[in-house]
Amino acid sequence: MEELYSREKARLGRVFEVTEELDEANRVATAELGARDDWYVQHMQLFEQLNEAIQTRYTMIDRAVEAAKTIVDAQESFRDRMEETLDAVKDAAEDLVDGDDEDDTEEDES
Repeated sequence: MEELYSREKARLGRVFEVTEELDEANRVATAELGARDDWYVQHMQLFEQLNEAIQTRYTMIDRAVEAAKTIVDAQESFRDRMEETLDAVKDAAEDLVDGDDEDDTEEDES
């Protein structure tokens, strides 16, 4: 009986040791998983902020391109109107000069 008791005590002692080892390994694994999860949260926020910054930059670039197109269109429109105005002034001046020449020739003939 004493021998059976000693064998069971030794076996249960070993089971207890294995249980403690597994419990310690579980604590270590849980701590490592917690550290991994914390790292993920911290760094994913960084990546999310980087993504937001990139999207903001693309938005800024798109706005700048649109503004540049608007300015170029306005410049072309202004240039066209200036040319039209200069052509109109030139035509009016030519009409005045042509009209004055005709009046001068009529006066010379009289």
